[in-house]
Amino acid sequence: ELTITGSSVEYYDWTEFSVADTSAIEITGSVDVTVDSVDPAKVEDWEVWESCLIGVGGAEATTNVNGYGEIELDNGLVLDNWFYDYEGEKLATWTDLQGLLLYNFETWKLAPRDADDLGGYTAGPGPTLGTVADTQDGTIATEDTVRLEGVVVTSPPIYNKDDEKNDGFHIQDAGGGSGVYVYAPGVSSDDVVVGAVLNIEATVIEFYELTELKDADLEWLGTTATVVPTTVDEPPADWEALEGHLVQLNGLEVTNTADYGEVETSFGPNIDDLFTDSPDVGAYSSVTGIVTFSYGEFKILPRDENDIVE
Repeated sequence: ELTITGSSVEYYDWTEFSVADTSAIEITGSVDVTVDSVDPAKVEDWEVWESCLIGVGGAEATTNVNGYGEIELDNGLVLDNWFYDYEGEKLATWTDLQGLLLYNFETWKLAPRDADDLGGYTAGPGPTLGTVADTQDGTIATEDTVRLEGVVVTSPPIYNKDDEKNDGFHIQDAGGGSGVYVYAPGVSSDDVVVGAVLNIEATVIEFYELTELKDADLEWLGTTATVVPTTVDEPPADWEALEGHLVQLNGLEVTNTADYGEVETSFGPNIDDLFTDSPDVGAYSSVTGIVTFSYGEFKILPRDENDIVE
């Protein structure tokens, strides 16, 4: 039980009580803590419960844990690990959830204090064992979790100049014939080496119409494998089937320069200079690169100068 002297402030729409220093906090005694029971179905505005210690009854997770230690719940709240790193995954359930109600990034979040605040936990079914091809053809549905074993890195890491860290990389199944982008902020360049083999557990998402794996748990196996490009001798009717693939485009011609370091090609998609300089106008025996999709267009990403054969 405390007596506190200070002032009330609003910090990004979260009400806080600010004190000059610890001398403004006086311990005056000890009492039992009250947990207020709240039925989420009857709450019209969570604002009245801001920062309160509440119990919300049972809930089910509708997502896996994201990169910020959060899980979305079927009661409209987000479970947050601010105090305690809980265990959970999509379709996990709890019979009795309680914690402090937080507000940040325009989202109401429930932060359990310890394991006792997470009563009656039952684990979800876990990820589905699948392949990279399954993530692209719809076998693994969007927002579902997949486990991929023995997949192979096909691209260098994509470096984000704004954040000054790597954003992710591309993979394929052993033997090729597939491909997808892994969004893994901060992944080490020492790990992401073309040909490196790993196991992944991640959530399949569509990000601006590009299939990605996010919230990825990466297990590097310390081995390497041969990277196999998909051979393309003439433009396909639909590039969607090759999204994320490492392709070898045979007999390609660069027809013109374009904006943003890109060049136009006889195969349709522009070549982009994300990893290496785009080739000059002219004919090429082959150009190898990753098929990606951005700003409404498919593009080819050669990984280095060796991918461009005059």
